[in-house]
Amino acid sequence: AALGVAIARAALTALGRAPHREQVSSAAAAWEGVYHGNPSGIDAAAAAHDGCLWFQKGAALEPLALSRDLVLAIGIAGPPASTKLMVDGVARLRERRPAIVDKALEGVHALVKNARLCLESGDLPGLGSLMNYNQMLLSGLFVSTEGIERCCALAREAGALGAKLTGAGGGGAVLALCDGDSEPILGAWRAAGIDCFSSTVRASRVTR
Repeated sequence: AALGVAIARAALTALGRAPHREQVSSAAAAWEGVYHGNPSGIDAAAAAHDGCLWFQKGAALEPLALSRDLVLAIGIAGPPASTKLMVDGVARLRERRPAIVDKALEGVHALVKNARLCLESGDLPGLGSLMNYNQMLLSGLFVSTEGIERCCALAREAGALGAKLTGAGGGGAVLALCDGDSEPILGAWRAAGIDCFSSTVRASRVTR
């Protein structure tokens, strides 16, 4: 998605056209569809915009104002899996067990709505708990792995407020919310041979 956004911006600029966000997002979504089959669109939208966003497929993006910085640790829990295969796997599970999958997805939706409140109010412990619950639901959809679960557990043991997989699952990265300092989590991951880094999303007012 990030590569699609970069190429869309470059192509529009080369054509002498201003790379407006809507055009860039649309082009990147089409690019992502080739590789991922039926992407949510959130990755392309996040890559094309700044800060935190409220995203619903088919609806307009809504910027969110953070009242506190988000200090994040990102650990590479394993080789990335094909997003298309992971999405197709959840779709097949839904065909076999629709009630279970629908209930899990309803739970994720409820967690996301509450996470928005935590982001806007600065309730980082609450946000971390919601991340942990989200990871449990994703595990139930069989998109987690042993490496992801280990990475999450190490982060929590080292003081992370919450940890969950990011992306489609099946491998890839884990996102851990830190209580101000990412070094304890990064140190625990490095000791376990896990590649990692940190990032901070700064609190700021919404700019529309």
